[in-house]
Amino acid sequence: MITAVAPALVAGALGIGLATWLLRLLLELAPLDLPRSTEIGIDRGVLAFALAVSVIAGVLTGLIPIFGSGAPASQALRDSNTRGGAPCGAACTRRSWSRRSR
Repeated sequence: MITAVAPALVAGALGIGLATWLLRLLLELAPLDLPRSTEIGIDRGVLAFALAVSVIAGVLTGLIPIFGSGAPASQALRDSNTRGGAPCGAACTRRSWSRRSR
């Protein structure tokens, strides 16, 4: 799950950085007599919303492989175990059964 949420948080942070930079650029290009130009900015509510969207997107992205596999969630999690960096899947299940039957 961390592998899905971490990139979403990084993307959210980059989006907030880009929004801040573009806001400053637009304020510099704005006419001098723009009313209430000093009040324009990104507030805490916007930052909280961006953080929430990033976390939700990461969690949903992490859950797609589990629910999209067609197998029950517990089986999908079992099949996703790795050993030595390679997917284990059904081969590990067969090996573990053959060891138990000896």
